[in-house]
Amino acid sequence: MKRFLLLTTLLCFASQLSAFASAKREASAQPLPDLTALLIGTDSLIVYEGTPRSFPRSKDSESEKPRAEPTFSIAGQSFYAKPIDLTEGERATLEGIFHFETPVKTGGGLKLCGGFHADFMIEWRRKNEPVLRALICFGCHEIRFVDAASTTETDMTEQGRERLHAVLDKYRPAHPSATKPTAPKPESATPQKPE
Repeated sequence: MKRFLLLTTLLCFASQLSAFASAKREASAQPLPDLTALLIGTDSLIVYEGTPRSFPRSKDSESEKPRAEPTFSIAGQSFYAKPIDLTEGERATLEGIFHFETPVKTGGGLKLCGGFHADFMIEWRRKNEPVLRALICFGCHEIRFVDAASTTETDMTEQGRERLHAVLDKYRPAHPSATKPTAPKPESATPQKPE
């Protein structure tokens, strides 16, 4: 009975916290960035891989240990300094997602996922100077847009998440937030003959 009361209390608290966070976020909702205007005249797109969380999700995961490579930080998030070597097709797809689609929507409030942690960063440059950065977290389905003046937090649309995941997934296949769960395969409907 005590466990039931404790669980009920915790659920009520979490519900109230989530409602408070959503109301606070709505009251201070940031307008979505005008990606078309921001990206006009950019001449390069570079993608960087985020480093693993400082607190791994599991003790046995080799993929969550940082590699011995140079890193840098942007907006409190760390990335490996060596850019990902994208194909021209992947680069064109990423450009299209942000230039011609709507991959984000206004942020939806508190998520109980362990907090924002950038899996990737896309950086657009104009004459070799950074214009806009998109910090992508597949774990909480958020993108933070960072430019010289501000940071805007957004949620990915379902289509935006799927399209970005399709391009970037292969660059971090063992990372927990990068792999999609797969549905179990249905058993064969054809009965097998006994031997």
